Amino acid sequence: MKITQKINQIKWYRQGANSRLCFIMKGWDGAYCYAPTTLGITFILNGIKMEGYFDEDYMNDHARNMIKCSRENTHKIDKEMDRSRKAWKFLEQIFAKVDYSDMEAIKASITELDKGNKDMWDPGVVADHFDPHGEEFLQEELKRQGIKMDKQDLIVMLRPSEMTYYQQFKLALLKAFFKKDTSVVDLLVKEYFFIDNSWESAKILTADDFRKRYDELKEDISDAKLQFEDLQNDWKSEQKKIITKYNLPKEMQNIFHLYQQLFFLRDERKKYVQLLVHHLSILYTKLSEILDIPFETLSLINSDAFTKDMDRESILEICMRRKNYFASAYQGDKNTIFEGDDAKALAEELQAAEEFQGKVITGQTACGGKAKGLARIVIGETHFGKFMEGDILVAPMTRPEYVPLMKKAKAIITDEGGITCHAAVISRELKVPCVIGTKIATKVLKDNDMIEVDADKGTITILDNL
Repeated sequence: MKITQKINQIKWYRQGANSRLCFIMKGWDGAYCYAPTTLGITFILNGIKMEGYFDEDYMNDHARNMIKCSRENTHKIDKEMDRSRKAWKFLEQIFAKVDYSDMEAIKASITELDKGNKDMWDPGVVADHFDPHGEEFLQEELKRQGIKMDKQDLIVMLRPSEMTYYQQFKLALLKAFFKKDTSVVDLLVKEYFFIDNSWESAKILTADDFRKRYDELKEDISDAKLQFEDLQNDWKSEQKKIITKYNLPKEMQNIFHLYQQLFFLRDERKKYVQLLVHHLSILYTKLSEILDIPFETLSLINSDAFTKDMDRESILEICMRRKNYFASAYQGDKNTIFEGDDAKALAEELQAAEEFQGKVITGQTACGGKAKGLARIVIGETHFGKFMEGDILVAPMTRPEYVPLMKKAKAIITDEGGITCHAAVISRELKVPCVIGTKIATKVLKDNDMIEVDADKGTITILDNL
C-alpha cells in the first residue's frame, strides 16, 4: 500500500521541536526500527522545524505489553536499560576518537557518530511509547489492584533511585552555593559544558555561564534550600514507607520499577544527545568551512549523503532540494526520502488528516490548577525572546533550557509528554498549572490567542479574542 493511502488509516501521535537534520535524523532512524509493521514519518520544514509522526496505537500496544511483562518480573525493562547503557558506552568511545583534522577524518567521525545515535535510539525509544497514555495505563494498574494512591505518594513512587546527570549537576551547584565555594565553577565547566545543547543548536558553556547560575540562586534562597533538600532526600526509604502504607503487591512494585526506569532513561538519554550535538556541531562547522557552505545549509544532510567523490556542488544540490521541505517515511527497515514539492505534498496530506475543529483541546494533567491568558507558541530557542511574564507557554515539549520561561509562565501546555516528562516534573516543582500530551496545541493555537487552561480537567479552551 502506498504511503499516502496509509496516512488516513493511522491515528497519529506527533512530536515536534526546532531541530537540525544533521543532529536528529539518525536518531529517528533508530526510533522507527521498533515499528516494523507500521508507518512513521519525519519532516524537517524550512530547514529547522522538525515534526515526527508515530502510529499511536502501535505505541500503546508496546507500552501495554511492557506493563504486562513487568507484572511478573522486571527482566524486560532491565534488559532494555542494559541495551541503552551499552549504547551510551559505545558513544563515549566514539566521542573519545572524534577527529577534526581533515575532510576525510571529519566524514568518518560523523559517520561513526550517526551510527552511535541510531543505535542509542533503538532501545531508547521505549520511554516514548508511554507518552500518549502512560499515566492512564498506570492508573489502570492501580485500579486493577484496588489501590487509591495519594497524588504526592504517586509522584514519590515514580522517582528513580539513581540520580540523573542533570540532578547531579544541580546538586553540585547547590552544594557549592551553600558552602559559598565558587571554586567549584571550574569543575562544573569540565563536567557540564554541554548542558544547554539541544537538537537545534550547541553552546559550550564557560565559567561565566556557571557563575551566573550560581548567582541566580541568591534570588530565592528558600527555593534553593527546597531543591537542595529534595535532591539529598533518601527517596528509596520514602518509597519503602509508601509500599508498606498501601501494602503494595510485588506486581505493582515491579510496575513502579518500570516507570522509574523510564524516567531515568529519558533524562540520561538527554545527556548523550547533548554530547552528540556538541561533537556534530564542531564537525559540521569545520566541514562548512572546507566546502564553503553555510552551516545552516549544510545541516540539511547527514552521513547518508557522503560519497567518495562528494564535492561542494553535489552537496549544495542536495541541501537546496531540502531547503523548505524534507521528509523521511519509514516502513519497517525501509525508508523513503521526499524532498521539495514531494515532501510538501506529504506534509499537506498529514495536516489534512490532523485537521482540528472546535474550541477545546484536551490533554493529560501534569500539575493541577487554572489560568487564563495569552498563548505564546515557543517551538525552540529562537522564540524565547518573545515570551513575556504571565504568558501561557505552548511548546512541543520542554527541556532544561525552557525552565526560565516556565518560571514566568501562568500555565504550561505541551504537545508531547507523559507522566515522567520534563514538563510534568518541573511544573509540579514550580506549582504551575500544566497540561501535557495535547498532540495538537502548537498546531491549533496561535500567538496572542486568549485561552483558559483547566489543568485539573486537562482542557484548554480557546476564547473569543476581544
